[in-house]
Amino acid sequence: MELRPRPEQRATRKRPTVESPRKSVAPRAVEVLTDQDAQIAELAGQGWPNRRIAAELDIPPRTVATRLYQVFFRLGVTTRSQLTTAMLGDGR
Repeated sequence: MELRPRPEQRATRKRPTVESPRKSVAPRAVEVLTDQDAQIAELAGQGWPNRRIAAELDIPPRTVATRLYQVFFRLGVTTRSQLTTAMLGDGR
C-alpha cells in the first residue's frame, strides 16, 4: 500500500529553496583560495590544459580537475574565461 498525502496537504507543501552562490558577486580570489588552488587557477586562466598543469605541479590530473571544480564554485564562475576575469579582477 502506497501512502500519499491528502489533497489539502499537497497544496501546502513547499520545497526548500537553496540560493546559488553563483548569483552573488565573486569575492576576492585571494580571500577564498588556498595557495595551490590559486596556482592551479592562474595556470588554467592562462589556457593550460589540466594534464599540463598536473605535470607542472607534480600532482595527478584528477586533483587538478577537482581543485578547479572547487575554485569555480568558490569564485562563482562557470568557465575558464570567467575564471581569468575573476583572477585579473583580484590584481593577480
